[in-house]
Amino acid sequence: MISNGKRLAFIIHGFGNSYTTERLVSIKDSLLSNTDDIETVIMVDWKRGAAKPNYIEASVNTQVVGRQITFMVNQMKNVLKLDPKNVYLIGFSLGAQVAGFAGKYSQTEYGWKYGRISGLDAAAPLFEKYPGSYLTKDDAIFVDAIHTSAGHNLIHGEIGFIEPYAHVDFYPNGGHNQPMCHNLLKISCNHYASVLFFDASVSAHNVCHFMAFGHCPNWSAFTEHKCTKSDGQMGYLADHFHMNGVQYLSTTNSYPFCNI
Repeated sequence: MISNGKRLAFIIHGFGNSYTTERLVSIKDSLLSNTDDIETVIMVDWKRGAAKPNYIEASVNTQVVGRQITFMVNQMKNVLKLDPKNVYLIGFSLGAQVAGFAGKYSQTEYGWKYGRISGLDAAAPLFEKYPGSYLTKDDAIFVDAIHTSAGHNLIHGEIGFIEPYAHVDFYPNGGHNQPMCHNLLKISCNHYASVLFFDASVSAHNVCHFMAFGHCPNWSAFTEHKCTKSDGQMGYLADHFHMNGVQYLSTTNSYPFCNI
């Protein structure tokens, strides 16, 4: 059951994952143990539709899964009087695109918006060149994004979006080359860093603050200490601040990853 004022969260896995993927289960556990406003977490399992090696098929299936999630939430709205503003979608990789389609369908088919969507290094291949097919700030009341493998070189593990697409877009360590990812054989390390950072923003929120800096033209300006005004925090608490646009920050190479 979901109490009045409490939020329902959906965690949506990506390509080749399932609802039992350890790093995503950790986010679920962190949300239930370390937040006051999230009472229920649903782990979406579309592992058959996201199975390797067929990325093209999995990409197409994001639309189907997004529609199914929204159908379910609309039923909960009608039967249980669930307020969609209290529904929070957290999607990793292709799961972020699932969340985007869920947000689009909620508006075109039912006339309501989700409260929040967090895109954790949203998958770019087969999406970024096709406007209307990927997660954007129009898909929920508040959309935030964490970019950790931004680029076009798949051989080097550059899987995520380069361009901003949310109300607020965080580029930790410039959006690629994460400090814990030195093993070139683990090409997905940068991609999964988004999950690790988000999880830490929940589980260690009392001691770890991912302070981000806007009003900053680029990553080089940030590294040269030309950006001095922090707008707020990356991760779970992003919606507690009045932030928008591109935000930069640096992290450490081990848990809880924050510098502040």
